[in-house]
Amino acid sequence: MIRVVLGLLTVAYWMGLVMGLIPQETSDGFGGFRIFGSMAYAGVGLLWAAFGCALLAAEHIARPAGS
Repeated sequence: MIRVVLGLLTVAYWMGLVMGLIPQETSDGFGGFRIFGSMAYAGVGLLWAAFGCALLAAEHIARPAGS
């Protein structure tokens, strides 16, 4: 699970970089801000939260109850 979330984070960061390199003429009326913002800020933020939850779940599974 942790590797999947890290892979998705990598893809989201690369997509944000590519979106930043697209010329403004070929983007939407706001200069791609809606697409870039939702992907780079909201999407990556949610993936970081999922990564934290995956780490907590992995730690909870690895640690026996009562320790």
